[in-house]
Amino acid sequence: MANPDPPPSTPPWPFWTWPAGLLDALKMPTLGAAPQQLNQPILPWVFANSISVNEANSSCPEMEREILSRHSYGRQLGRVIKALEALIQERPKGAPPNAAFDEFMALGGAIEAIKAQSSASRVERLKADLAWVQEHDAEQYRRIVAAWSQPPAWPTPPKTGP
Repeated sequence: MANPDPPPSTPPWPFWTWPAGLLDALKMPTLGAAPQQLNQPILPWVFANSISVNEANSSCPEMEREILSRHSYGRQLGRVIKALEALIQERPKGAPPNAAFDEFMALGGAIEAIKAQSSASRVERLKADLAWVQEHDAEQYRRIVAAWSQPPAWPTPPKTGP
């Protein structure tokens, strides 16, 4: 009896997969030229090169993106730190010492020191950039100096005491 089904016109596996299959079978190393395994989540975004917010670790990454577009993690944490510092400072004078509060206050002080150093570094970069503009674009330099000669429109800081 003859076989009613004609033979397949293509092999059971696509021909273009044989090189990858051969490399897997031989377990050839890449000599460090490329990663052995690739992992790329779909549409991820990364904060500070260490926190990846995606569907796997957030119930609503779109909402977090929107919040962060207006209030960075640093700004959010800064406000929490300031609020906790205020509460700690309002403790009664006779309250027993608390190591956790002391450590927290030290953390706040360390963060302020980092901010001061970062500000000084930015000012030095700004001075170097301004010197470059002065040397390469005199007209732009004059516009910048004229704009800076006007008093800045800084917001009035809120009063912190009575």
